Amino acid sequence: MKNTTTITLKTEKNTNYNSIFYTDLTQKRAIYNENIGKSGVYRWTNKITGASYIGSSTDLTRRLRDYFSLNFLEKEILKNQSIIYRALLKYDYSNFILEIIEYCDSADTIKREQYYLDLFKPEYNICLIAGSSLGRLTSDETRLKLRNAWLVRLHKNNSSDVSLREFTLDTLAEKLDAYASSIAKLLIRFKQIMAVRESKVTMETRSKILASTKTSQAVIVTDLTNGVSTRYPSARRAADALGISNSTVMNKLNNKNTKAYKDRYHIEGAKV
Repeated sequence: MKNTTTITLKTEKNTNYNSIFYTDLTQKRAIYNENIGKSGVYRWTNKITGASYIGSSTDLTRRLRDYFSLNFLEKEILKNQSIIYRALLKYDYSNFILEIIEYCDSADTIKREQYYLDLFKPEYNICLIAGSSLGRLTSDETRLKLRNAWLVRLHKNNSSDVSLREFTLDTLAEKLDAYASSIAKLLIRFKQIMAVRESKVTMETRSKILASTKTSQAVIVTDLTNGVSTRYPSARRAADALGISNSTVMNKLNNKNTKAYKDRYHIEGAKV
């Protein structure tokens, strides 16, 4: 294309590299076509201020489409503090030069971007670490603008005839109810966790408690059909052996049920 220039430049480290400059940025389609399927490092340079921005992409055409979309730029500056997006909107594309500094393998884009960030230290880059979003923080003012814009869009898409103020209040009330419900559930869960924590005792204390209860009492089970008696260290062990519940054994020990289990097994506490 006519507005493309290839220039061989020499870096401070005496390493040559070829740059492709696009000076007429109205020929977007031609720029897209020339970079289809290519990955590499690019630079935007402001003709008026001389400030520049360096970035990289594994799909240059797709990335450049974002830059040439006013809707994309306007939407993105609400989310972060991108200086290059604001500069493109402020100065217009006619006052910028787009440069493809280097085409490279897709796996090397971040490494090559870092090389040129270190070399040129571009003014429009908030963060001089390739691949990092550090510095792209959303301010409280921006968050408020985003929230308001979301509410306006939501109101427009709503079929009701209520005013924006009433719609906003109703929407916020619904959100508060949802938050209150979530907090109530979290509070219940928190209390459950705290109850478990407070019930925890050391193994030594647990052993003492176990030793002081009747469940730790040795149990004698006598088979009345053959007169064989078996000693179990606890009611639980006796219950497991007979295939019955622990409460059934405890009832026998507490004389709540003195009848032989299945008319065959006599259960009693072992004498100390």
